This record gives sequence, structure tokens and C-alpha cells, in this order.
Amino acid sequence: MIAAILEPYRHGTGEHPRFAISGIDLPVPSAMITPLSLLLHEFATNAAKHGSLSTVAGSIEIACSIRDGKVTIQWKEVGGPSPVATEDEGFGSRLIRAAASELGGLVRDWNAAGIVLEITIDSERFSA
Repeated sequence: MIAAILEPYRHGTGEHPRFAISGIDLPVPSAMITPLSLLLHEFATNAAKHGSLSTVAGSIEIACSIRDGKVTIQWKEVGGPSPVATEDEGFGSRLIRAAASELGGLVRDWNAAGIVLEITIDSERFSA
């Protein structure tokens, strides 16, 4: 699912891949497809406009794992401009907050190397 959502961003002006996906591959329950798709699409759109995908050398690393009873999807932007946190909350920010809340939670780390986003979902929801 992640690869399909990010396919339009696979290559920039160069031939190097713009994203790498690693870790576990779990089937996504139907109740989670819409909020997870919305989150990933919004992350990719923001990366293309303001983040690592807005530069030629930028890329995204996505790691999926299970830790402490939670499925974790980490989105890490590399090689882009330093992220700028903003107080303004537009439609995209509200969408991210609502979708993340529906899934479980979202942690954002705005550091000089690039933004790191971590979606956490209770692993029991994947066995239902």
C-alpha cells in the first residue's frame, strides 16, 4: 500500500529512488485503509512542496516495525531543507491530526536534519 501511494514520487529529475521502504509488511485492515492512505498522501504532498522531495537529492526512508505491542510506521525525510514548524493549522494539519487520532497516534520530530514522523497503531487492530 505504501509503495502504491508513493509511486508518483519514486523518481525525481534524476534516476535515484526518492524513497526506501523497509521492515515488516502487514495487510492493512479495511477500517484503516482510508486514514492511513490520507496520512501518507499528505506526508508525500508536504515533502514535495516543502520537504525532502522539494530538492534533487532529497529522499524519504520509511520503516515499518512492531515495538511494544504497537505497529510503527516511521517516515524520515533526508536531504531536504530544514523543516519549519508553524503555528498555523490549515486543512492538511487538521486532516493529519484527525487521521492519526483515528489510527492511534502520531509523533513529529522537527530537527535540522529533516522531519521524522512516527505513526503508531495498536498491533491488535491488525488481527481483527
